[in-house]
Amino acid sequence: MIIIVMGVSGSGKSTVGRLLAERLSLPFIEGDDDHSPESRARMQAGHPLTDAERAPWLERLSDRLGAAEGEGGAVLACSALKEAYRRQLCARLGRQPEWIFLDGPEAVLRQRLEERNDRFGRFAQVKMRGIGRPLEGGQLRGEQACRHKMIAALL
Repeated sequence: MIIIVMGVSGSGKSTVGRLLAERLSLPFIEGDDDHSPESRARMQAGHPLTDAERAPWLERLSDRLGAAEGEGGAVLACSALKEAYRRQLCARLGRQPEWIFLDGPEAVLRQRLEERNDRFGRFAQVKMRGIGRPLEGGQLRGEQACRHKMIAALL
């Protein structure tokens, strides 16, 4: 089973992903750990990545997910805010992953980002200016959304 915990900065992807991985006895993949040193430096300076700069990172994550699928699964924490990114993440999977979309009130997200003292803290604060929600093309609706709510409730 592959589970991708996605959402905006400060929504709790890493926290929920780690808990879920532990509960399900699956490896946890922190998507941010796979950024190149150049991408990290760019984000730490407060500059967003272009889609072209993001593509190699998504390829690395897709490779990791494909390998994990063959070994029983994993839980990935990754923003995956664009449908194109989600498609790229799934490129090496034999079946669709389970998606968990995390969100929260903007005031709570802002507070979490202001309190953050991690390598992407400044970048995350810059991203809050243009925070967007990724529900494109019917993603995570209906029965699928209910299943994700149930998974999240297990935490």
